[in-house]
Amino acid sequence: MIELEQEDPIPQGDLALQITALPRETNGFGDIYGG
Repeated sequence: MIELEQEDPIPQGDLALQITALPRETNGFGDIYGG
């Protein structure tokens, strides 16, 4: 395993995709389970 220089590295680049889960795609705990 490669060790990272920082414990919490900062992401680099632009956000390519952001998904918002709809109520029908989650269970009572908010876990996403469908596609």
